[in-house]
Amino acid sequence: MGGNMNVQPDAYSGSIAWTEFSQEEFVTLLEENVTGEITESEYEGTTLYTESESGQVTAYLGGGAVTFGSEDAVTDTIDLAAGNADPFSGEARSLYEETRDGPAQFVAQFPDIEEEMSGGQDGGGEMQFQGLLTQVTWVSGSFLYDAGDNNKGMTMNVRFDNEDAATQTQQFMTQLLQQYQAQLEQSQNESNQQLAETLSKMSASQNGRTVAISYEDTVENWAASIRSGAASAGGGPPAGG
Repeated sequence: MGGNMNVQPDAYSGSIAWTEFSQEEFVTLLEENVTGEITESEYEGTTLYTESESGQVTAYLGGGAVTFGSEDAVTDTIDLAAGNADPFSGEARSLYEETRDGPAQFVAQFPDIEEEMSGGQDGGGEMQFQGLLTQVTWVSGSFLYDAGDNNKGMTMNVRFDNEDAATQTQQFMTQLLQQYQAQLEQSQNESNQQLAETLSKMSASQNGRTVAISYEDTVENWAASIRSGAASAGGGPPAGG
């Protein structure tokens, strides 16, 4: 459970992960990996662990299940697990049901970023993509689900407020992946070649207002891709052959 996510003050987002940890093992792992201080509080008999730097709240639900995210999302999950709240519904529910089953899944309402994007920006593809981001309403995802043939998968679903924005985003992402892969394939650098192979296994598909960005590969290639990504960090694709 290394790493965390910064929680915006007005954000509502939460995730559930199913692990094999006991509560004692989970707390030890959390303390060893967090940056900054952890404060403890209690909600309905369940301990909440709040990280000072990120604002992320984490709770151990029992049986290896862990929930983390914004405090209101975590406490809602505790209520739901205890049978004290109705299951979530509406757009969040429908998007979650479209998400592949996996050991870690999430659904979150996307923040309103229109004001942040309204500053002076250069024209072109970047501005177009930023404009599309202002039309995102919800996101969901699943990590390391069983993709068959000894493969594991990762997917992120992005829901827009209209189908046209989803179509443009799917086309933009597909073109971007193809261009980036082609540039990397021209390089003689082994790490860039590995990244090109990774990109060939990524895809962006559309279903109505939702765009699904997915990556499926063997566990061995997942590890190799992570190593290649670390070796290439800080540099973009080569400009020429």
